[in-house]
Amino acid sequence: NVFGNTIKPHNLTNKRLIPEMINTLKRLHFKFGHKRIVVDLQNVERVFPYPTVPIAGYIHYFREHLNVDFEFINVPTYLNKIHYLSPADINKTSTGTGTHFLDRIWLFHTSNDVHNLVNGFLSSIRKSCMVEEGVLLACEWGLNEIMDNVIQHSSQNVGFVMGQVLKESQTLKISIFDYGQGIFQ
Repeated sequence: NVFGNTIKPHNLTNKRLIPEMINTLKRLHFKFGHKRIVVDLQNVERVFPYPTVPIAGYIHYFREHLNVDFEFINVPTYLNKIHYLSPADINKTSTGTGTHFLDRIWLFHTSNDVHNLVNGFLSSIRKSCMVEEGVLLACEWGLNEIMDNVIQHSSQNVGFVMGQVLKESQTLKISIFDYGQGIFQ
């Protein structure tokens, strides 16, 4: 829903929300000239990494590259916890053996960042649920490949990632995003 310069998204669980948010941000900024956009998160009760990470990435892009100011209102506690409003930069975040890497949107810039995040994700996954070693090896390989591709091929030199374990369904959800040129460009 859009009212003036205010966007009111519903639960961050449906992938259709991504193009809706992108088109709304573009319309508010480019067509109507808004330099300040209000995001009312009152209706958000559930969050999955996809669409949450791409939307957080686009908000970051509009802030950093187009100087759009965002005001977030009615922010649920969980969205603050996962750093939805301001993704956690791995270089500026104190991490140690007790750091939980899941349920947080991370920003990464270098291959060293990828290494630290992948190791952190694997450690957190091991602590969160029982998985076979083959599954962890596949996760490690996939995360390294995809996140390294962001570093190697994105002209923007920034990527976003979030992992989430849904214990009740024994599901691991991971979303990786960059706002570079795209695979088909």
